[in-house]
Amino acid sequence: MSAQPDSPFPATPSARSSGDRSQPTWATGAIAPIVLAIVWSTGIGGLTYLLARPFLPPIPQARDATEASDAVVATVLIPGVIHSLIASVSFLIVAILMAWFSGRHIDRKSGRAASRQRGFIRIGLGDRPLGAPGLLLGAILLIIVYAVFLSDLQFRNVDDFFGAVFRAGTGWRLAAFLVFGLLAPVAEEMMFRGWLWTSLRQSWPGFACTLVTGLLWLLTHASEGPIKIAILAPVALLLGLMRQQSASLRAPILLHLALNCAGLTAPFVLRALGVA
Repeated sequence: MSAQPDSPFPATPSARSSGDRSQPTWATGAIAPIVLAIVWSTGIGGLTYLLARPFLPPIPQARDATEASDAVVATVLIPGVIHSLIASVSFLIVAILMAWFSGRHIDRKSGRAASRQRGFIRIGLGDRPLGAPGLLLGAILLIIVYAVFLSDLQFRNVDDFFGAVFRAGTGWRLAAFLVFGLLAPVAEEMMFRGWLWTSLRQSWPGFACTLVTGLLWLLTHASEGPIKIAILAPVALLLGLMRQQSASLRAPILLHLALNCAGLTAPFVLRALGVA
């Protein structure tokens, strides 16, 4: 009997024979990481709200089209970038710390001293070379098309984040690309499809990990409204499925980067082509 391709280590005969009685059940083995993920996410949400408040600009009064555009930047883009920066850095720190503790536990449990080659953090995050590269490439192309389509629809809404990026100055555009396009995808994937997935995979099959990590990730976007949740739901499923099929954290990171970067650049491309 061989282990699943995305499990941290293959099971050894000795581990199976000696550890079966002490192993957690299918249901209870993942309760601790799920509770921790909910607690950390809730805490990070509250911390982000408190830390961001002193940096938020006052809401300007819009008397014409120019001031209306400035108001969108002040009320949508700037708060979005500040909140995303604080939350992403927090998720990144938590993911690294939890992965280190989880990696130590997995390493001791396996008895293989794999940390000498990979390190505790990489073990805890499930960071390994990519599998299924052809499938990943197809998923990236699919998610780029999806992002461009959604960006075209959202750009027509003046209060949307993507439209605000288009209307902002160069400095805030660059900040949005660095934070929302690069930092946020890496931090979120390390937290949910990295540490949490790897912890759940000790007890659960891959598709169950896909559903639970996707649901918890969607809940972190709940403040953006039900429409945004509906938009991100198929993305959550695709990220989890590629995590399972590729047996590596790197696949959902690449997919998430493609989604966010394509969504941010699409308004500029569509405007240049005369579409938007």
